[in-house]
Amino acid sequence: MTAAVHIVVRGAVQGVGFRPFAWRLARDCGLMGRIRSGTSGVLLDLEGESEALARFQARLVDESPPGAQVDAIEVLSAPLRAHATLEIAASETAGAARARVPPDLATCAECRDDVLAPGSRRHGHPFASCTHCGPRYSIVRAMPYDRAASTMEAFAPCEDCAREYRMPADRRFHAQPIACPACGPRVALLDAAGAPIAGAEGAIAAAAARLEAGAILALRGLGGFQLLVRADDGGAVARLRERKDTADRLLGGHAGYYRPSCGFFLWVKVDDGLALTRRLWRDFALRVLPGTYLTQPGADGANAGDAFVRIALVHELETTVAGLSRLAAALGLAAARAE
Repeated sequence: MTAAVHIVVRGAVQGVGFRPFAWRLARDCGLMGRIRSGTSGVLLDLEGESEALARFQARLVDESPPGAQVDAIEVLSAPLRAHATLEIAASETAGAARARVPPDLATCAECRDDVLAPGSRRHGHPFASCTHCGPRYSIVRAMPYDRAASTMEAFAPCEDCAREYRMPADRRFHAQPIACPACGPRVALLDAAGAPIAGAEGAIAAAAARLEAGAILALRGLGGFQLLVRADDGGAVARLRERKDTADRLLGGHAGYYRPSCGFFLWVKVDDGLALTRRLWRDFALRVLPGTYLTQPGADGANAGDAFVRIALVHELETTVAGLSRLAAALGLAAARAE
């Protein structure tokens, strides 16, 4: 028997590839209709055989994307509309915004390969992302989460990116921050007065050379600025402390390459901070820990003698005292402090 349903999925389900996932699942189940984002979550109007609708609902949560967190699903009977296609439609913007703003997600292994592979058209492009990773919180301006409601609105996708966006088999199918060197943001190195030193081709290498020489750099990321120096260069650390007036404060050092812009932070003191940081990145980065920070010991003024790991937590599952305690226990840490 043919039936129709209206489904509302609530939780952290925007900006994590939930619509493309639901589209593929509905196609696999032989359903027709439309899928869109709304102010309350993801909205699905589907119709097909009753058994197919039941299979779809049974798989919807169990097979959801890794970054999604489903809080509730509401299923209502709906009138048949004889949908002839299955589509991801324009977002519904009416009503009070209740959908959760998605967090920034660490670069996935596939996008990292795209950046590093010489034959990839995104080779060397530091802003590579897909439905499973990349900026969300740092670029969103309003909900529902769509490109037009983010800072990526200023970058019109090129033909190749637009093609990937429309291809159901592509992991960038309906990825809102999709971009490449031809159409997306670019890296540049500027001097203190704002004059260009190097463009996209040489900016990172030139910045690294200046860090090696003891310079202080301001790195403009998606969510603000970070001041960078070599942690083992005592003179550079001292100059940074003097300019920031932070003689008695901990300095965070990077052990990874991705920084989320929001969330709770967990400081842990460990004997081997680097090994722990690598484990956190390997085991947790894609779902719970989009970034890790290591305070390197050894340089004068740079927390000499101690190693700390500063873990950024942006998923709401872990931004509670209980969540922090569970994480510390899972890592075998006797003590941890949240800030």
